[in-house]
Amino acid sequence: MYIFPCFSLNLKDFNYVNPNKVFQSDQNFLARSEFHEKLLVLGLAVMMTIAFASVTMAGTLGVNVSEGWSVSVEKANVDIDRVEITGNYGVSDLLKLSIGFVTDVDAISFGARYQIAENTAINFKYYTYDTLGVDISEYSIDLRGKKHLNDNLALAGKIGYYKYDCEFSILDFDGFEALGQIEYSFNEFVTGNLGVIYYDYDIDDGTDITLGIEIYPTEKFTIWADYTFDADDIDNNLFGIGVEFAF
Repeated sequence: MYIFPCFSLNLKDFNYVNPNKVFQSDQNFLARSEFHEKLLVLGLAVMMTIAFASVTMAGTLGVNVSEGWSVSVEKANVDIDRVEITGNYGVSDLLKLSIGFVTDVDAISFGARYQIAENTAINFKYYTYDTLGVDISEYSIDLRGKKHLNDNLALAGKIGYYKYDCEFSILDFDGFEALGQIEYSFNEFVTGNLGVIYYDYDIDDGTDITLGIEIYPTEKFTIWADYTFDADDIDNNLFGIGVEFAF
């Protein structure tokens, strides 16, 4: 799921018209056929556009909150012509709000993170957009935390729920995901991470491996890149990049 949105499309799941079934009229048959054709096209389009909310894009896992503004520009998959631009506002040392825009599909996002304790937070993200005139929503909520073992090494993880809601309910799905990773600061300018992502949704489940790096040219400017691949198929992979500037 994190790799592409690469879910298999099983035509049996769409209840297609049985050619042997006798309909009361040719018009009824044509109406059903047109509906199923549109549903198939929508399903194929959905496979190419879903999974904003669930993708783990940045290298290190963000947990703690601080006051102030920041702007990030992220390209979760360099092979797809899609960029997410997000503005973040730290209302206090406990609450951060965000609003963003995803090019190519014209999605709008809203997010919030609430720090319930030091190195522990609840994170929420919501996306809304349309594909072929059909309204689609995605949202995720997770509990995340980080434990610093020493000045250089930290363990981070999250467990969350993800929901994909389509106007055609036959395409709806939801499920859970979990991330565990090691983060190591080589110095004050570079941090690397190695993580494992497990997801279990109605339509797919699996495990991904992620490798990432964050570079801090200045205290307020961050550059990151990460490489994620399917644990069962290394050829199923993606490379993401991003930058963030804090004011």
